[in-house]
Order: sequence, then structure tokens, then C-alpha cells
Amino acid sequence: MNMIGRLVFLGAEIKRELIMQRRYLLNTIMFVLINYILFMGIYLGIKSFGRGPDLGSGPAELMLGYLLWMYAAGGLNSMGDQLAGMATRGCLEQVYLAPVSPLYILACKSAADVISGSLQVIPIMLAVILTTGIKVSIPILPSLLIWGLTIIGLYGFGYILAGIVLVHKRAGQARELLQWFFFFFCGVIVPLEKLPPWLQPVSRILPLTQGLDMIRALIIRGEALSQMGDKLFLLFLNSMLYLLIGMAVFLWSNRIVQQRGTLSIY
Repeated sequence: MNMIGRLVFLGAEIKRELIMQRRYLLNTIMFVLINYILFMGIYLGIKSFGRGPDLGSGPAELMLGYLLWMYAAGGLNSMGDQLAGMATRGCLEQVYLAPVSPLYILACKSAADVISGSLQVIPIMLAVILTTGIKVSIPILPSLLIWGLTIIGLYGFGYILAGIVLVHKRAGQARELLQWFFFFFCGVIVPLEKLPPWLQPVSRILPLTQGLDMIRALIIRGEALSQMGDKLFLLFLNSMLYLLIGMAVFLWSNRIVQQRGTLSIY
């Protein structure tokens, strides 16, 4: 398939995802409300019991961490859930009959999920800002660059979970493990300095930790993107490494199920 065909395929996936979101609007609204309530519970809990009534820059840091974690959770859920859903419906084989590779199909579905997910994350952010009084000034283009590089690395984990789904058919617990590991040990709500010494190096090499630190430096501490050249380059290398590892794991898993003849078995 040529480049135009690939772009048409991507556009079709984005259109499909937006139609699904509009068709199941009540579910979308409930998702926004649940995540808003969860954030407010964490925010009020920290304010009341953790750091006292004056959080300083804490609320803004917490909000940015929570929103970026939502994208991380979406990246972990997207590919594996897509494959599991297709296997359940009995249409997984169609992916392998398409004129593009399964890697590209999953990437397109994930990109569509990111766009539709943004339509859920933005209302949550606005609701949090309105109800908590958090004030942030977001430089759009630098933030999008850091956010995009972070998402690329996170989707490497998505490919790994998709590979697990191909071989073992279900990866729900592995997904939950990674999702909550990111939540508690990547600086979302617990500062890295408070983690056990042996866990800090593990956390620092994860793309979510690096991306979140740069986003906070950009938006809260007012650092310019030009001051973060080395960090940006390291984030790029880190994310590409995780993406390549994830793709390699998926291709290896794909070869295993084809050799076993278990692709269509669910």
C-alpha cells in the first residue's frame, strides 16, 4: 500500500473512533466523570492529610501527572484490547489479510485512540482547573513535542502487551500491573525522591517519568525548551528504544502463534 493509502487507512480509523465515541456518548461522559472524581479524591486527600492546606505548586504538578498518566493507561490498554476484542468477535484474521502489516494497523488504531482520548482528557483538565483554581500557562508547541515523544515510548509497552495477548489471549493483569506501577512509581503522585533507592533508577529510565519531569519543568517552573536540549534528546532515544523493543516483542509473538497455528484460537 502506498503512502496515500496508508493515510486513508489512518483517517478511516480516526473517523471510526470518533463515531464510536459519539455513538456511545453516555459512556464517554461517564469516563470523564469517573476520572474527574478520582482526581479530586486524590487531590483532596493529599491536601487534607499529606501536605497541608497550602500545596504550593503541588496541585498543578499533580494535575499534569494525572493527565499524562491517563494517556499512558490508554497506550497500555489500546493495542491489547483491540486484539482481544477482534479475537472475541472472530475477526482477528482480517488484520492479517489487510494490505498493511499488523504493526501499522495497531499504530493507526492507537493514534486514533490518542485523538479520541484527548477529547476526554481536555474536559477533565478544564473541570479540574475550574473547580480547584489551579493556574497553568501551557506553551502549546513545546508541550506537544514532549508529549508526543513520551507517547511514542509508552506505545512500546502497548506492543509488548499486544504480543502477550497474541500468545496467551489475555493480558489484563499484566496491563493493570504496568498501569498502576506507572501511577505510583513514575512521579505522578509520589515524588521520585520518596521512592526506595533501588527503585529510583528503574523509574528514571521510563518514558513517562522523563516526559512528566520535562512537562512540569516547561509549564510549572517556566524553563524554555532550548534549556532542555539534552533531556529532549535522551527522551527521544529512550522512547525510540522502548518502541523498537515493543515492536520486536510483538513480531516475535506473532511468529510464535503462526508457528503454533493458534492465531484464531481464543
